[in-house]
Formats: sequence, structure tokens, C-alpha cells
Amino acid sequence: MEYKKLLEIYATECATKECCIKDITDKMAKRERYGEALDEETKERIIADLIAQKFIDEERYATAFARDKARFNHWGPVKIKYELGLKGIARTMAENVVEDVEEEIFRESLRRLLEQKLGGEDIEDIKTKNKLLRAAASRGFSFDAVMDM
Repeated sequence: MEYKKLLEIYATECATKECCIKDITDKMAKRERYGEALDEETKERIIADLIAQKFIDEERYATAFARDKARFNHWGPVKIKYELGLKGIARTMAENVVEDVEEEIFRESLRRLLEQKLGGEDIEDIKTKNKLLRAAASRGFSFDAVMDM
């Protein structure tokens, strides 16, 4: 397939939703599994062109990812930073975008999670406390945040 058509395919992908470099390289790898292998030079050129044309912007992606995961998936800051790291986003950038997410969103998500898991159980029961801590940790909230709540 010619380069211009490939660039158009990946640009369309980036235009429909925020993508990071890893998302696009994963899409390229998927094409390779179906027999449409791209050489490394073409891959790098496509990524460079997508960045130059502002289809890919890692900081914009990280900001949208953090905001959406906090608001809609009710993830805590720890899980968001971890997932951004898996996407190849630099640790400092991940920390900065998580700091920019409104603290109130995290507090409300944690409060709702704890209320849901608590049900009508006694908060002083050690099993209940452990259950709440495990649930909050799995969603990416720190021990200190849970204890403060």
C-alpha cells in the first residue's frame, strides 16, 4: 500500500479519537499480523508526520485520558498514572496531568466506591475495613486517601 494512503488511514484513526504513539504502533503491529508488514522507516515516518500534523500529541492524549478515566471510570490517581505508563507516557507527564485533574472528582469517586462497598456493614469490623481498602486500591486510590475518607 502506498505511503499516502497509509498516512491517511492512521490520520483518520487519530482524528476520530485521541491516540498516543503506542496506540498507533499497536495498530501497525496488528496490520502486520494480517500480512501487511511495514518496514521500520515507514513506521517512523508515519509517526513523525502524524506528530508534525498534530494528529498525535502525547500531552493532549494524557490529559484527556486522565480526565476521562477519573470522571467516567472512577479510577484513582495511582491507577491512572500506571496505565499512562503502560501507554508509554513519561512518568513526569503522567504525574502532571493527574495533578491537573480536579481533586473533587477523585474524592467523589472514592466516596461513592466506599459507600457502595460498605452497604450496611459495620465500619469498625476489620474484614469490612480490609474489603474497603482492597476495593479502593484496585481502583487506584492510595491507602492515605482511603483512611482520610
